[in-house]
Amino acid sequence: MTATVRSYPAPLFLVCVFTIACSANAQTTDSDVLRQRGKAEYLAGNFETAEVLLRRALEIGQAQGNNYALAMAQNDLGSLYAEEERYTEAENRYVAALSILRRLRDVTYETAVTLRNLGSLYSIHRRDSEALKALQEASKLVDKSTPDGGALAAQILNDQGMVYFDKGNIRKAEALEMEAINVRSGSRRDLDLIDSQILTNLGMVYQRQNRYAKAIEVYHRSLEILALRLGPSHPALTLTLGNLGIAYSEIGRYDDAEDQYRRSLGILEQSSPALDVRISRPLTSLPKNYVRKGGRRRAEEAKKHWQKRCKLLGTIPHPTPRCPSY
Repeated sequence: MTATVRSYPAPLFLVCVFTIACSANAQTTDSDVLRQRGKAEYLAGNFETAEVLLRRALEIGQAQGNNYALAMAQNDLGSLYAEEERYTEAENRYVAALSILRRLRDVTYETAVTLRNLGSLYSIHRRDSEALKALQEASKLVDKSTPDGGALAAQILNDQGMVYFDKGNIRKAEALEMEAINVRSGSRRDLDLIDSQILTNLGMVYQRQNRYAKAIEVYHRSLEILALRLGPSHPALTLTLGNLGIAYSEIGRYDDAEDQYRRSLGILEQSSPALDVRISRPLTSLPKNYVRKGGRRRAEEAKKHWQKRCKLLGTIPHPTPRCPSY
């Protein structure tokens, strides 16, 4: 779940995990059960099934007049759509969730989650001032003394870091990413998707600074966490694989770069629904990698395959994604 780094020959993929909020209500409803099932399918990469379940949770919330359940289902659908890069739909869902949450009592954490998701979405589209405003409001609402609040605080710091990365303030970006890591370290919890997200974005900072060895190291650590938590074939791995491929290509390790792009393609071609915009990124990177390697014939073949695929998609990849929170 990004902006293009213009000084690079290829776009880096800013990673963001859009958050599916935990229910704070003590009483479990049918809508909550469906949301949890939807979350499980979402984490498994079964996006179509997740959407069916979350839409049903939304319908139940509406039918029962349960505004809390309605807001949570809207947020969760927004996170699903953001993961699928259906960004306009995602924004509409987050805005709808916020409009409900602002009328409810005792939903400070849930409001912060949705504000953070919306801020992250704004940053993908380089709506930097709106992104920082939403993230700052979210930060003020977070109770950092709780486990969930601490995790959310780290995500907000990570997102703020990426806004400054896009603005070209790399030193500020690095400081915020390191602060996010320190917050996570203090929680003493097992490494999870949040840590993976922060590591990938820190890798981008290192890559921008030409510190390739450190970038490659943290990309590999991020991928290890993702594979452990989601499995080795989850679509979430592909953004970090793309960045790792770019890093290898830039230091002349072209075969290693090709391995990352082809692994990414293999994962995405098995996804349902097909994440076609995301598929087009490794298809774009492969011919560039061949050109750098000096393989003009293979570059032309890869370029023809990419052009054919993009014709079917009817689009060229833009913008580059970040991610939602769980």
